[in-house]
Amino acid sequence: MTRPFPFGIPYLVVAALLAGCATASPRIDRRELELAQEFYEVKALRHSYGQILRVRTVGERLLAVVPPHLRSKNPQPSIGILLDDLTPASGRVFGVSHSKERACLIAGVLPDSPAARAGLQAGDLLVGAGSRKVRTPREAAAALGAAKPGSLIVLTLEREGVRFERSAVAGAKPYPVVFSVLDSEEVNSFAAPGQIVVTSGLLRFVISDDELAVVMGHELAHLTQGHIAKRMGTGLIGGTIGIILGTAVEILIPGGGDVISQAASAGIQAPFSQDFEREADRVGLSYTYLAGYRVEAGIDFWDRFATELPRSISKSFFNTHPTSPERLLRLKKAIAELKAGS
Repeated sequence: MTRPFPFGIPYLVVAALLAGCATASPRIDRRELELAQEFYEVKALRHSYGQILRVRTVGERLLAVVPPHLRSKNPQPSIGILLDDLTPASGRVFGVSHSKERACLIAGVLPDSPAARAGLQAGDLLVGAGSRKVRTPREAAAALGAAKPGSLIVLTLEREGVRFERSAVAGAKPYPVVFSVLDSEEVNSFAAPGQIVVTSGLLRFVISDDELAVVMGHELAHLTQGHIAKRMGTGLIGGTIGIILGTAVEILIPGGGDVISQAASAGIQAPFSQDFEREADRVGLSYTYLAGYRVEAGIDFWDRFATELPRSISKSFFNTHPTSPERLLRLKKAIAELKAGS
C-alpha cells in the first residue's frame, strides 16, 4: 500500500507556484549588486560636494559686498577649498587611489579663489601647508587658519601620485560665517551665530543661483544686522512676561496658566520677529544686488513659494514671518528703489 504524502496535493501546488515565482525575475549576483551600490554611493557623494560648493560660492560672493563698518576687525584667512577625508568612496569620485594612511582630499575649489589662481584642482591631496604636515581636514584647517590674510602660503600637494608645491596668497574672509547644507526635504534656510544653513530641499526648489542668492542674502542680513542676538533677548523678555502672566492666571483658572504663558510669549516675540524679517529682506536684497545677482529672481522665488507652498500665505498674529504676498509687494518696491538709486 502506498503511503500518502503527508502535506497533501494543495501544498505541492503552492510550492510549485512559489518555485516558479522565485525563478521568474532576472537573477542578480552579489558582485553586480556591490558595484551598483558603489556607483550610487559615489554619485550621491559627488552631488553632495556640488551642493556645498554651490552654496559656498554664492555665500562668498555675498560676503564680498558686506559694508566696511560691518566687517570683522580680525578677518579670517581663506583660500577657497572644500576639504574631506580620503576614503574609498571619496577617492572614487575623483579617481584617486585610497591608501591605508590618512589623507586630506580637496573635494572642491571655489571659482576665482586664491586656490583656483594657484592652480589647485578638485581631487588633489593636500599634504602640507607651510611647515605643517596635513593628514585630515581638521589639521588642514588649523594649518591654514594660522596664516595671516595677504600672506603667502606654500602648499604641498599630491596629484596622480606626484608631489609638488603651489603658493597661494591667503584671502581675507570679511565676515565670520560658515555656509553649510542640511540634508532635509524641507524648503528652508536659517541663520545661527556664525553660520548660514540651507536645506537640500531648498536647493532643489530654487531654479537659479540668483534665487539662491536672494535667500542667502536675507540670512546674511540677519547676522550683519544683529538680529540673532536681539531675537535671543526678545525671547528672554517674552518668556519672562509669559511666566508672570501665566502664574497670575493659574491662580484664577487652574490649568490655564501654561496656555496664557505660551500665548503671551509668542505674542510679544512675533511683531519683533516680523520686523527683523522685513529688514533682512531689504538689506539682504541690497547684498544680492551689489554682488551682481539678478534681484528680480526674488519675485519669481516668492511667487512660486506662495503658489506651491500656500501655507506661507496664512496670516496670524503669532507668525514670525511676513506672509508671502506681503513679501512680494515689499520686494517689488525695494527692487524699484535699488534700480532708481543706481
